Amino acid sequence: MLAKRNRLPVRLFNKKNAERIATPYFVLWRLKNNLDHSYNRFAIVVANRIEKTAVGRHRVRRILAECARTLPGMGYDTMVVMTEGGRGAGSRELCSALQESFAKHK
Repeated sequence: MLAKRNRLPVRLFNKKNAERIATPYFVLWRLKNNLDHSYNRFAIVVANRIEKTAVGRHRVRRILAECARTLPGMGYDTMVVMTEGGRGAGSRELCSALQESFAKHK
């Protein structure tokens, strides 16, 4: 689980001005936050149509949260929304896609 300061409630995220980054597994919206610029905040959304069971949805959230925890703090608010392509993806694939999307778009 992410530390409390690294969690971002979905209702507080405004996608209008955010940078959109698409991967085969998820869509990532990113905005520079106005807080202390040493840490990122994340919101992770996995819809019922992607994973039917709660166990599956929480598994994907845990994988992405663990990958997000290892990212360097750059001061971004980020919302990760799983897409249909992420349905059968493994933890290594999801983690590498998240790390690559952060590395490419600094």
